[in-house]
Amino acid sequence: MPNTTGNTAESDPTRVYMLRLNPPPGAKYYYTVKSEQEIKFEANGKKVDNVTKTTAGVDYMIGKETTGNFAIHIQYDKLHVYSKNGDAESDMDAANAATTTDPVEKMLGTLTTIPLGASVTPAGEVRSIAGYDEIPDKILAAFPATDFNTRNLMRDRLKQMVGTGIIKKNVADIFYFFPDSAIHVGDKWKLQSTQVSELNLNTQLSFTLVKIEDGVATIKSEGKINHDSTTIDLMGYKVLAQLDGDEQGEYEMDTHTGMLISAELNTDISGSISVMDQDVPLSLQSTVKIDGQKK
Repeated sequence: MPNTTGNTAESDPTRVYMLRLNPPPGAKYYYTVKSEQEIKFEANGKKVDNVTKTTAGVDYMIGKETTGNFAIHIQYDKLHVYSKNGDAESDMDAANAATTTDPVEKMLGTLTTIPLGASVTPAGEVRSIAGYDEIPDKILAAFPATDFNTRNLMRDRLKQMVGTGIIKKNVADIFYFFPDSAIHVGDKWKLQSTQVSELNLNTQLSFTLVKIEDGVATIKSEGKINHDSTTIDLMGYKVLAQLDGDEQGEYEMDTHTGMLISAELNTDISGSISVMDQDVPLSLQSTVKIDGQKK
């Protein structure tokens, strides 16, 4: 519940708000998270255009820890990943896990059976996520005949794709935007953010409380990305990059519970990567859309 003083009008500039995560224990929410990412660059004289689209459906059940943090139980019930690299396309759906021969679809299906738990502070900081470190081993248990080296490669890739690429990013996008003190409409605050994509970049985001109407806060974000000579992870390979870009977002949040109602985040990055001692142009555009509802 926001603390208020002054005029009763919600968007009165004299009114003070303490925006915090405060859902009631036992409450349940469902989020649909859709993301689309396109990376373009050149490799060995060949242009690479890599598109990935992911749709995730996830249940959140709220609990409370003795520390005052929230114990959030997470269960995925939908995972659909489409990718296109040149003429090569793949369309993988966890719903097909029981009948498919595709190992990635089986992996996605296994993920929807694994319960996870996040410890989140009232300020929206994700302190820990229990369960995702075990995900690669649980998934690989379905492929006992795979040789040792291949299993290690699969385990590392799964940790990156599932652990940070899907789970950590989804949780962070839903909770990590709260100010650290009381604010007025029009006030700004900054947070350090990890751009969890194939490039895994860090940037500082600036947030603005635009308005509050009918108990719904509208928050906008923007951030500049400027990394000279940084090492990034690109499609499983470590490369040196020089990149510039920006991120913009808009959130709608229930002021009484601090739970996200909807969000859209857009990132546009360009620059170059060093491949075989040559600078190769690279661009990345990504969009994340989140829709939530109380169950």
